Amino acid sequence: MWNMVHRIIHLTMLACLLYSCQSTNPPSQSKFSEKTIDHSFQELLDSTSLAGCILLYDEAQDRYISNSFLEAEKYYLPASTFKIPNSIIGLETGIVKDKDHIFKWNGEDHFLDSWEEDMNLREAFQRSCVPCYQELARTVGVDTMRHYLKKMDYKSMDVHEDNIDAFWLVGESKINAMEQIKFLKRLANEKLPISKHTFNTMMDIMIAEQNAKGTIRAKTGLSVGEKGDTGWYVGWLDNGTNNIYFATLLKPIGLEVTRQDLMKARKTLTYQALKNLDYY
Repeated sequence: MWNMVHRIIHLTMLACLLYSCQSTNPPSQSKFSEKTIDHSFQELLDSTSLAGCILLYDEAQDRYISNSFLEAEKYYLPASTFKIPNSIIGLETGIVKDKDHIFKWNGEDHFLDSWEEDMNLREAFQRSCVPCYQELARTVGVDTMRHYLKKMDYKSMDVHEDNIDAFWLVGESKINAMEQIKFLKRLANEKLPISKHTFNTMMDIMIAEQNAKGTIRAKTGLSVGEKGDTGWYVGWLDNGTNNIYFATLLKPIGLEVTRQDLMKARKTLTYQALKNLDYY
């Protein structure tokens, strides 16, 4: 009898203890970044007959700001924004030693005159030298390229033997504005599995502009194809206390928008969006 009573008391106390633990320690709730629509971003696009998205991310406030989060989730070829991971892979493999690594011009005619000379890594990155990075990708090779893309969690790149030097420019590779910012955030906060040397080199070659408002590290991208042109501008503003990331993807709406208009608007509209919110 007493054994039965003791057993009931024991089970009751255990149940109370478990309930107490559950009551005082509720399951943690998932934390989602705030998302805010800013209509002034859409006004910027409308004023230039361009579609697409301007996406900002305020790291201190954990807040995304855009004209359209639907557009920010749409996929496009990364184009020359891929020169960011391509540079990292070149440095990590040792194929590119440092920012002074020289890409030799082979004497062939190129799309831009500025590509027709020897240049170092920083110059190749800033001039968006396609032949330089095609050479780098061929040297890296398919298996190593896939290995590092997986290691860095840089998804949705369609890499094969027959497109190793063009998979970011044509074909099925894809990325969206949200993914661009998430990758850049990991890079800026040293969360990528890369060496300190690689990180420091990237912080150097990516500098696009510096003034009293801070340092902008960024990369442009332009995709040309049957479905029309798309223009990227991705990067972040480091103001010393906070990082403001951006990923702008633009598409011409009408025939009156030239390719030169598109290329110019990538930066112009991004900087204006940053200024609209007093970031820059």
